[in-house]
Amino acid sequence: ETDALTNNAGIIQPLEMVNDRTMDQINYVVDANFDGSFTLIKTFLLGLLKRPEARILTISCIGDYAPVPRHSIYVASKASIKLLTKKFRGSTKCRLVLGSKNGEFRG
Repeated sequence: ETDALTNNAGIIQPLEMVNDRTMDQINYVVDANFDGSFTLIKTFLLGLLKRPEARILTISCIGDYAPVPRHSIYVASKASIKLLTKKFRGSTKCRLVLGSKNGEFRG
């Protein structure tokens, strides 16, 4: 049985403009930052929903609160998992916690 799941996946490629990255490079970041977290949530969600004390903690990025030059791919992929976590929180009985790397946590 699982009591908690922490999503803290995050990789950053060199700081470059989106048009300087190939789709393979972009997909590499999105696959780790979004798909990795989504896969973990999907894998454990049914078990977590059976336990009212269960928690999912998603670590986001402060960059989705303010523009971060040349971090578009990273920030977009981390912001998408943040939004997914909010949607799960609104539609499941599982207690979801959202955090950002700046230490600000919201329950």
